[in-house]
This record gives sequence, C-alpha cells and structure tokens, in this order.
Amino acid sequence: MAKLPQGLDKIAYRLEAKDPDGQLKSASIAIHDISVQALNNYIKGFISITDFNKIAVNSDLKASFNLADIKNFYPIKQVELAGLVDVNLIAKGYVDLKRNIFPETNTSIVMKNGLIKSNDYPIPMENIQVEAFVNSEKGSLRDLNVKILPVSFTFAGEPFFLNADLKNFNNIKYNIQSKGKLNLGPIYKLFALDGTNVDGFIYTDFSLKGLQSDATNGHYNRLQNSGRLSIGNIQVQSDMLPQPIAIRSGNFSFNQEKMNFDKFLVAYAKNNISIKGYLNNIINYATSSQAPLKGQFTLSSKKINVDDFMVFASPSSSTTASSSESGVVLLPKNLDVQVLGLINAISYNKMNIKDFKGDLQVKEGKMTLNKTNFELAGLKVDMNGSYRPINPRRASFDYAVKADSFDIQRAYKEIPMFREMVSSAKNAYGLVSLDYKLGGLLNGNMQPVMPSIVGEGSLTLNQIKFRGFKLLNGISQSTSKEKLKDGEVKKVVIKSHIKNNVMTIERTKMRMMGFRPRFEGQVTLDGRMNLGFRLGLPPFGIFGIPMRITGTPDNFHLKMGKYKEEDLDMDMDDEDSKVYKESQKVQETQAK
Repeated sequence: MAKLPQGLDKIAYRLEAKDPDGQLKSASIAIHDISVQALNNYIKGFISITDFNKIAVNSDLKASFNLADIKNFYPIKQVELAGLVDVNLIAKGYVDLKRNIFPETNTSIVMKNGLIKSNDYPIPMENIQVEAFVNSEKGSLRDLNVKILPVSFTFAGEPFFLNADLKNFNNIKYNIQSKGKLNLGPIYKLFALDGTNVDGFIYTDFSLKGLQSDATNGHYNRLQNSGRLSIGNIQVQSDMLPQPIAIRSGNFSFNQEKMNFDKFLVAYAKNNISIKGYLNNIINYATSSQAPLKGQFTLSSKKINVDDFMVFASPSSSTTASSSESGVVLLPKNLDVQVLGLINAISYNKMNIKDFKGDLQVKEGKMTLNKTNFELAGLKVDMNGSYRPINPRRASFDYAVKADSFDIQRAYKEIPMFREMVSSAKNAYGLVSLDYKLGGLLNGNMQPVMPSIVGEGSLTLNQIKFRGFKLLNGISQSTSKEKLKDGEVKKVVIKSHIKNNVMTIERTKMRMMGFRPRFEGQVTLDGRMNLGFRLGLPPFGIFGIPMRITGTPDNFHLKMGKYKEEDLDMDMDDEDSKVYKESQKVQETQAK
C-alpha cells in the first residue's frame, strides 16, 4: 500500500451494535457518519438494520467514483477499470415480501463510459452504460418500480443492450427490450471462475410488454410479446457436473404468452436430444418462487443412457460398474411440463429399451408416464407409472405393465428385476405373458430396494417347457414319476402379490404329462421358498401326493405333508423405512 501513488484522504465511521437481551428482535447494527474520501471519490452517509426478525432498514448512502482512480489508492493488478459510477441509496422500512412490505426507497445506480479489461484476456468490455432506478414511495411491492434505462456495452466487437421497466410486483406490468450478441467464451475469460468453462453465443432481439394477470388469466390478446432469441455452440463444463453440457443450437421465438422452442439441440455425454415445443407462465415463474414453469414438448433422440443423468454419476459410469452409489435422477419441483418422448433406444441399468414412445408429465418433482409403450428383451410393453426422487439417494416408483407372449429365457437374461422376481425362469423355455403392478423405493444406483416392493398381478405360462429344472426333477424323483421330468404346461395363470420381500403365490392348478399338480406358497425375492405342492394322480387328480418344499431353487428340501405358511417377511432398514413412510404420506397428500 505504501508504494501506491495516493492514499485514502479520509476514512471515518461510527459503528454501533446492540443485543440487550439475546433476542433477534432486539438486535441492531448501525454504521453512522460514514465518510470515505480518496482523490475526488467518496462514500458518505449511514446505514442501520434493526429487528432481525422483521429486518428494518434505514439508510442514506451516496457514493461517487471514477473507476480509473482506484488503482492509485488500492492495489489492482489483474484488471483495468474505467468509468464514472454514482450510487444513491435511500431506504427506510421493513422487508417482508410475504406480506408485500418493502422499504420506502429512492435508489439509483448510474455508470457512464465504463470499461473492464483483464490482463489475462486482451479484449475489453467497453462503452458500458448503466442507468438503474428502484423506487417505492409507500413501502410496498404494489408501488415498487424498477427501471433499467438501459444496460448496454460492446464486447468483442458485438454491441448489446437491455431495457426494462417493471412496475407493481404484486401484479407486474413489464416492458423489456433486448438486442445484441453475447459471445460467452470471451465473457468467461474476462470473468473467469475456477472450476468452470463456458463457450458459445447468445443472440437476442425481442420485446416483451404486458401485465402479469393477463398472462395468468388467459387474456393473451392483451400481451405484446414478440421477437426471438438464438443460442449456439454453448458448452458448459463445471466441477459440479461429471461431463460437459453442450447446446448445439437453439432458436426461440416469443409470441404472446409463449416462448416457442423452434429448434433446440442439446448433448450430454453421448446423449443427443432434440426438443421442440413451448414454455409459458414465464413471467409468473420469474417473479414468484411458488409459480411453476409450464410447457409442452416433443423430445426425440436416437439413444439416451439414463445412467449418465444420475446425480453422482462419474464420466465412466456408462461403461464401468461402480460399487458406490451414483445417486438417483433428480427432477425440479417448479416444473409443470408435458413431454411426448420418441426415443429409438434407451440404456438403463444394463437394460436396452427400444422404440420408446410415451406421454411424460413432470409436475411438482414427480414424473408420470401415461400410455407408454416400448420393446424390452423382445417384449412389446404397455406401461403406466410414476417416479419421484425423495432425496439424492432414494426415489419412489410405481408402474403397471402388460406384456403378451414374450420369450421367458430372453426376459430372464436381459431384465434384472424379472430375474430377481422369477428366478425359476432360468430353466423354463417358451412364451409367457405378464400383467403386474409394482411400487417401492429405488436406491442410489436406481436399483429397487427389495423389502420395499409392493405389488400384485399375474404371470401366464402360455406354452412352457422345463429343461433341467431341478425342483421339478426332484419332485419326479421323490414320487417316482419319471414323466414329470422336463415337463410341459400350457395356459397356466399364476396369480401372486408381493410385500415385505415375499411373493405370495395363490393356489395354482395345471396339467402336466397326465398329472394334475397344484402349488401355492411363498417365495422371497432373494430366492428362499416355502411352497405347498400336491401332485394329483391320473386320471382326474382326485388322489394326490402332498409335499412341502423349502430352501432355494438350487438347494431345496422336499418333505411329504401339508403346506404351512411361515413368516418370511424381511423388513426395510430404519432409514429406508422412514423414507418409504414419508413418500407414502406425500403421495396420499397429492392424491387428495
């Protein structure tokens, strides 16, 4: 500081802080008699805050600076500044936006002929002009007026300006114009932030004029919104994201209440997505934390890898399995958007989905799928369902799925959940149909938490042959009925329900090689069995051999006698149980 050409001519203030009883209501802080002088630059006035519960502000501050003078009395080596700045801040009153209370204020910020130039990047932002005014005579949001007349500058040879006039923040009357081009690469280099990298451009040429209530109440003919906004070649890389987001191109147009997505191409990792549609309710969304952003879109892509979008996904998550949780896919709570998805291929948890077509609704942090159909492991699937993230490591799901006449072997090999729930399919060959409803929790790897699953439905064995099925061969050996080995069945409907990690199978009758077997019982989702089996003997099955089957499909025990139900329930751990109960309460509240 001693080597600087000039020093501060004067610095004086009187600080007063009080908290007589330890209560926020009684606390206060004030800086009186502020007087700072350096060359012809100054700050003077006072500011105080009292009642930290309600935030009462009282200030009268004036400042005037020639930015080019700062280097004479303060060490600035990395950036060159210029321009005249005048600030006048007068405010008195409470800040309580929920009660529409805002301090009485008459505030202005003016910059003329500004310049910012970094030593690390030779191109300056210049001709910066700013005139901003904030006024409220009665101390309320109703008479709050914000004017920006204008913000303009030239950067990398491209001029840009923005005008805005906003009145009555209870029912905003807005008048906004913008025109110009922003080259984001040079801007990033000028205002570089550690851990980020941004490139691309934004071009604006639009005019927005209207009243918030007209947009809300559907009086769209009263709105005067027009123009366009274009973006392209934008790439954002951040330490917060495992991979960069690239916006190849985007053309938006404004027409009355809508912001139309005429063309929007975005890429993340190896996912390339095209979006067309519109957003509305933009003014309400921008001015209220409670108002959702609404819209309707068509989303199309040749291929999407859902695993790339998990919260903690690593760049290699799509190719390398990780033992640590990568997090669930989060959804914003302030969206109310309907999306028609048309996706040729989806990769999710080692499953390959083809020809996805579905109506997706994202609302209040929940995604609902209606009339969705796709192909998975040869299945032609019709499905309705929902997905809701609860926290970064847990989500709830439910779905109803129908699939007719699919290859049971292919489903066993390619669908992990089917393999978990129908482990006996390992030695079955042929066609089956499925009609089932399931719901529960997903863990941080988007895998089901088995004890949380609740469901019911049916699996129909259309035409099945058993080959090397140890359980059936064991029954054949125990009863000395050789015909049961590698048996075949047709049109057998197996009804079941699932709760607490246990699938309870209703009594099911079938015909096999002249015999009339029936079975019922319990199978846990990790493969433990407690089944009752009766082998009805020819010709009509009136007489039969009862037996009880326990153990696992690979290590089972047969015992002659009647079936007896056992308690095989497996409870969720305490954390998952708490999360599950909370998610159920949320769903019940939303259903009302």
